[in-house]
Amino acid sequence: YTGGPVPYGWRADDVRLIMVDQEQAVVCEARRLRREEGLSLQAISDRLTKRGYRSRSGRRFEPMQIRRMVLSVR
Repeated sequence: YTGGPVPYGWRADDVRLIMVDQEQAVVCEARRLRREEGLSLQAISDRLTKRGYRSRSGRRFEPMQIRRMVLSVR
């Protein structure tokens, strides 16, 4: 790991990124909602919020955060 913001679904140790299972479940659900249900980024954010999922800061996910999740390397 070379620095910068750590993507949602991961945590950094001294040398690499390590999966965070609870966050990865949210990322997988966001991808599923986009792929299978064709929801917009805003609709995915709304759906995750309804289900009680929150960002690391405790806020609802913004559409740009959802975009990063959906488009990130798997």
